[in-house]
Amino acid sequence: MPRQTNAAGLALYHEFEQGPGGGPALTAYRCPAGVLTIGWGHTGPDVHEGQTITAAEADRLLDMDLDEAERDVERAVTVPTNDNAFAALVSLRFNIGTTGFRKSTVLKRHNAGDWAGAAQAFAMWNKATNAKGRRVVLNGLVRRRAAEAALYMTPTADSQAHDPQRTRAADVEATPDRLAPVARIGGTIAATATAAQQVVIQVGGVHQALVGVGINPQLAILLLAVAAGVGIWWATRRRAG
Repeated sequence: MPRQTNAAGLALYHEFEQGPGGGPALTAYRCPAGVLTIGWGHTGPDVHEGQTITAAEADRLLDMDLDEAERDVERAVTVPTNDNAFAALVSLRFNIGTTGFRKSTVLKRHNAGDWAGAAQAFAMWNKATNAKGRRVVLNGLVRRRAAEAALYMTPTADSQAHDPQRTRAADVEATPDRLAPVARIGGTIAATATAAQQVVIQVGGVHQALVGVGINPQLAILLLAVAAGVGIWWATRRRAG
């Protein structure tokens, strides 16, 4: 069975791929980059002006798009990758496409075992081409990249293990009591995005310093992942007062 995105990753899609009115876009619209979009961030030649779909169709399109992105990431990743990191990589691939992902610094550093460097590299993908043909930084992409980096650096109970089961959008909506934890995860990702971005910017240099004094690179990554999680939690609590 192909590896699938976990609930935290799905919550991230619901946060950043929702339509202008919240939730899935049931009528086609143009995203900030001017691309015709429908449902949960679905694009392509099958999307046209004035098109309308149902909520169930939006979920089906999300399943289809995620399946493709997950297969791409699974083929491209060559090192053990925990559930959260996998979900973050799939989110990046979903947003920037196959070619961009395969050439990305994020993937290169991840496969080299440089998790701190990979987390930093998410921020490189914060621009889109506007109506005038110029590449500009979009605040939405800045927030998304920071949220992906935060999820990427969040350790799981077993950093070598992964759960192949994913709760899809339709399943979550059909059982309200299962939506609450997913919604909380999505809210936490969005709320901690700025703090996470600041943490991962500094982590790369610390990792290099730890390796430089003789600490095993993989152990250094584990120590930094724990430290990053504590740092994000502390920054969020401090901001909340």
